[in-house]
Amino acid sequence: MLTYDSRVGGSKGGRRWYKRQGGLPSCQGATPAGKSCDEYPMYRSKEGGYQRYRLGMVSLRWVNAGQNSYVGIQYGVIAKAIRSGRVKDKNVVVVTSHHLPTIGIPGSR
Repeated sequence: MLTYDSRVGGSKGGRRWYKRQGGLPSCQGATPAGKSCDEYPMYRSKEGGYQRYRLGMVSLRWVNAGQNSYVGIQYGVIAKAIRSGRVKDKNVVVVTSHHLPTIGIPGSR
């Protein structure tokens, strides 16, 4: 479970801090065909971000671009609902499988 926090993630130049920082072991160089860099725990979660990466608590790796975009869109919809006040619970559940990862808010339909 992750906790959405709009203040996390932006302090090091925005969402692509991992592309701009030198010396990171993952997601450097040219993007492989059909791949995108996945940051987990997710951007704008208390559990994610640059500072936690430096502590070894964030994973960066190349993943299937379509799946990564799909989950990113879901996370964006949830984040927008939290920011607007339509959703009060800031906890986000991330479910992964070998098929397609998905995310949601506990107790919602």
